[in-house]
Amino acid sequence: GLWHAGGIGLLGDVVAVPVQGGHPGSPPPKAGVGFYDFSEPRAPRRFPAAGWISCETHSSGAAALTRLPGGHLLAAVWRDKLGDTAESTGRLDFYVSTAADWPAFGDRYGHWSYATTLDPAEQDPRYQGIGFVNGGDEGLFLIGTANTSMAAPEFGVDYADLFRVILPPELRATPTDPRP
Repeated sequence: GLWHAGGIGLLGDVVAVPVQGGHPGSPPPKAGVGFYDFSEPRAPRRFPAAGWISCETHSSGAAALTRLPGGHLLAAVWRDKLGDTAESTGRLDFYVSTAADWPAFGDRYGHWSYATTLDPAEQDPRYQGIGFVNGGDEGLFLIGTANTSMAAPEFGVDYADLFRVILPPELRATPTDPRP
């Protein structure tokens, strides 16, 4: 039922692989993100079942990872717009690891839906890759890359969007557990 890997995320030896679920309207499984230990590249291994983000839909197109000040991991998962549903734009879902330095994630921490832009042609991005960028004193950023055509790379225009990620105070702090 899981049929297509999307844009992978990488943080050190940890690789996040988003996998599409069945098509909308089909029975589960839903999409998800699996985590792999690549400390031995010739023998990668999947982290235990706790190292899996279960998405609420059939779509998980790209994933990104970064480390928070307290040592926990922050994962972002991009989800394309869901066809002709009430949610008319793509969405970023954010997850915080349940322990420092370990890719096991609990429930979704938060989400952000793609805002309407001035250019109607760019209101429905289908990011093929996303990645966190540490901007030092400027903070945390996320870059999403895509192409304007479903027939990419033969047609369309490649582009990248840059977003500033504003973390809530509990995620900027350095305690062992970032949740209050």
